[in-house]
Amino acid sequence: MPLSANVVHVTLSGAAYVGPPETKGPADFTSEWPDAVTDIDWISDDGITESNSADSTEIKGWQGGQTVRKVISSSEMTFQFTAIETSRTVLELYHKRSKVVTTSGASVLAIKTVSYMASFLRSRL
Repeated sequence: MPLSANVVHVTLSGAAYVGPPETKGPADFTSEWPDAVTDIDWISDDGITESNSADSTEIKGWQGGQTVRKVISSSEMTFQFTAIETSRTVLELYHKRSKVVTTSGASVLAIKTVSYMASFLRSRL
């Protein structure tokens, strides 16, 4: 089979979206994302890194000690990126369980603390 440069594609741009876990994505590449999904907006030029990991156990046969089966007990897929835009979505992602509250045109980040940390801080004040 001859080599063809036409099968090499270069991606110049993209996007990262977040939304509730049960949200379904678009049916195809031309459909809009649901309203529950938010674009992260500007991401650093390092782009998005995908990582996969799995915990597994190998089952070896007595004859020759070869692996005959690999049982995967858990797996995880993660994505890493650096958001360079300060937005409601980015702040709420970075400060987990917190919300940006806007009142009369002024926005405030309401950071929720972990209960034991809040107790510790109250006891020191």
